[in-house]
Amino acid sequence: MNYDHRMPRHTAEQNSNHLRAKLSVKR
Repeated sequence: MNYDHRMPRHTAEQNSNHLRAKLSVKR
């Protein structure tokens, strides 16, 4: 998981969605 930390703030929300998607896939 290597994402640029210089990205905008909205990226944080995108990361959350990514994690949720990963959990969904895990299920």
